[in-house]
Amino acid sequence: MGFKAGAITFIGDCLKSILAIVLVRIIYANTMPDSLVLLGLYAGTGAVLGHNFPIQLKFKGGKGVATSAGIMFVLAPISILISILFFFLGLFLSKKTVSIGSTCAAISFPIVLTLVYKFAPTLSKYFFGIEYIYMLVVALLIMIFIIIKHIPNYKRMLKGEEKNFDRK
Repeated sequence: MGFKAGAITFIGDCLKSILAIVLVRIIYANTMPDSLVLLGLYAGTGAVLGHNFPIQLKFKGGKGVATSAGIMFVLAPISILISILFFFLGLFLSKKTVSIGSTCAAISFPIVLTLVYKFAPTLSKYFFGIEYIYMLVVALLIMIFIIIKHIPNYKRMLKGEEKNFDRK
């Protein structure tokens, strides 16, 4: 449907998980202030699961890339910004195939997250606000979901049928 529709969809999907995190912070601000970031991580992850496996669509939903990015924009902005560079690298190297860019970003995120945690601990503590291991587990689960959800795209690529920006 074009770049404009894709951009609007991306923003809407990102906002799904961001809204889940914001609502948790509003609802539990007074009763569980020490757990807000962790609860936000869980709420954002719930938004991804709801996006990927919606009950009303018989558990056949989206791929969860943008919804996952929303969580990481809030909780690990440096890591997601670096992973976005890997998205564009994959997009460029694959001649504008979004599924390759998405897979590159998904695979790079847990690695980048770990590198930021290991080599810039003051930044990771400031941005994550939670134990690194919780963020890593969610990042790995999201990576696995994204890879699995893209299997049909990989099969189309092998057949030469996958669409990119140039072929609609």
